[in-house]
Amino acid sequence: MIQMVKNKGARVIIEKNKFFNTTSINLFIPNNERNINKNGISHFLEHLILDLISKKFQDEILGARTTRLYTNYYLNCFTPSAEPIIEKFLRFIFATKSIPGYYQRLFCREQFLYTKKNIIAEIKEITDNPHRVLQTDFIAFVGDGKIEFLPSIGSIRTLENLKVKEVENYMEEGYNLKNACLVIFTNGSFTSIKNTIIQTTNNLLEYQVRKEPLKNNRLSKAPSLERYYLPEGFPFCPNDTKINERVLLINKDTEICYINVGFKISSTMPSTLNFSEAYVLAALLVDYIIEAISSGGFYLIKPLVYLFENEGIIGCNLGLGENELSLALEKIKEVSNYLKDKDRIIDKLPMAKRKCKMALLHEAEDLYKRAVFLFRNNSNITFESKAKEIDEVEADIIENKASYLINRENLYIGALGKIKSINPPIMKFYHYF
Repeated sequence: MIQMVKNKGARVIIEKNKFFNTTSINLFIPNNERNINKNGISHFLEHLILDLISKKFQDEILGARTTRLYTNYYLNCFTPSAEPIIEKFLRFIFATKSIPGYYQRLFCREQFLYTKKNIIAEIKEITDNPHRVLQTDFIAFVGDGKIEFLPSIGSIRTLENLKVKEVENYMEEGYNLKNACLVIFTNGSFTSIKNTIIQTTNNLLEYQVRKEPLKNNRLSKAPSLERYYLPEGFPFCPNDTKINERVLLINKDTEICYINVGFKISSTMPSTLNFSEAYVLAALLVDYIIEAISSGGFYLIKPLVYLFENEGIIGCNLGLGENELSLALEKIKEVSNYLKDKDRIIDKLPMAKRKCKMALLHEAEDLYKRAVFLFRNNSNITFESKAKEIDEVEADIIENKASYLINRENLYIGALGKIKSINPPIMKFYHYF
């Protein structure tokens, strides 16, 4: 069941969440400018707001992220009766001047400098962290450098020159109910939440500084989503990078060698995976990879799952010493055998499906795309329909589709470390996988 509220320009999707006794709120504010300076500002404003309102929602889980397409604020409430929380949340985002002292605190010199210092430190941490650099470069490498949902953090140069007035103007221009979309999953009352939204948006519109929506509003016109080149600030393909077919090697003198191994999912495959099949297969594959290499004493093992609709990449990333590299690659080669064992798939499938359904509540990329398509086509792509699709995925389907996905033709490898140490075993693994 789904309800869509279009109240004076506000776009709200309310979906029933019968799986968990909670209310999850995802707010999307489109970033319409491709200009890196604008995206640097949107990331700065996200931090500015989050720093101040986090103390107001201590009983909930609050977070945010900024990509080339949007800024996403999310709030998870451990109650189905979240009407007062929703009202307070929207007021802090869209009616800052209606809260005594809040707007002044938001843009005071001390808060501005504090936020600027934190974001510059975050950018340095990302660009100086070998694992983060490799993962970002690898995802962009597999996606031909045009990944639309990668974070947009801006550059240190942009932030160092940022002025208070620029951020104020950006907030007045973009932080408007008519530009945003709210996606709510709840186990509570549809009618009550809908009425709260209508009343709240009516009240908020009294405080809106800007009365008209932005020109070329991405969400209101709902065009097909575009792919953007990586923003400045991400060290994609630096000068000391070597690319060989589907192998990305970054030469850096580090004590630990970082490796990403992934299999690319493409809509051009002979038997296309739908979203649910790809998601379940990703969950199984990651579990198998972690299980296969966890006994090796490696420093870092994390899943690499990047999926939207029937495109993406699934695999793992790990950090290990030079002497463990060959052992890790040998273990990863065994993964294809795991997915040929139907009994093993049947045993692992229930837990993999549960993980996928939980992830659906928090996958911002998928929520945003569904919001766009729902308002454009009034389709039935809802959380409940997606969860039902996941439940219907059978072991035979996974076994069949894994057979053509998990092979060398779809294999991509990325590694960061001393090229002389990682090159021979990586290339041997690639050619004999």
